[in-house]
Amino acid sequence: MLTPLGNLLKEKAFRTFIRIHRSYAIQKHFIKEISAREVMVNDMLLPVGRSYKETIRKICFVTQPALPYTVLVINTPDNYQ
Repeated sequence: MLTPLGNLLKEKAFRTFIRIHRSYAIQKHFIKEISAREVMVNDMLLPVGRSYKETIRKICFVTQPALPYTVLVINTPDNYQ
């Protein structure tokens, strides 16, 4: 039986996931880069849905809704060289 993504994300095992699109939810610690329209997770670009942009802004700690940003690179252990 298939479960809608919204219902799945309410389950305890999936609380670490963040919804970024109607079809996508990701775990914050896998994010490499964030732009206004896409999120890079490992080496894949995933779209950010219009209704989920505020979620992305919260991840970026952006408090001003009009603040433009192009790309935010998340420093994770994988990014260190």
